[in-house]
Amino acid sequence: MPGLKLLIVDDDVVSVDRVVTQLKKEPIVVSWVVNSNNVLTRIQSLSPDVVILNTHMPEMDAMTMLSKIKTDYPLLEVIMLAEKNGIKTAIAGLQRGALDYVKKPVNANELIIKVKKAHQKRIQRQEKIDRFKKILT
Repeated sequence: MPGLKLLIVDDDVVSVDRVVTQLKKEPIVVSWVVNSNNVLTRIQSLSPDVVILNTHMPEMDAMTMLSKIKTDYPLLEVIMLAEKNGIKTAIAGLQRGALDYVKKPVNANELIIKVKKAHQKRIQRQEKIDRFKKILT
């Protein structure tokens, strides 16, 4: 899947570094934000296809951030990243528009599969929108 752009929002340097190493073996362009205050700005500048959003970061409420992302970028697929105590938040995220979730410690192969599925879903949704636009014009 050439051109797949992924933005990871997580302040856990060690676990993200391990996952990024695995993701870079795939045709995935990975960007990473440790400060959630910059998430929307980074989304605007990077135009990622998929966002991985940690359910627990010091300076943000994950549900508020998810709502902002889905409001401003409705086609952007979000996968929640949950620590053991964040599973309920991840499930709440699914109810509010996140596509999926993964648990920490992250299994890189599972994450790669979920990211690729999210990217494919985004492509299909965009193609459907494009077809409808063509019909309307």
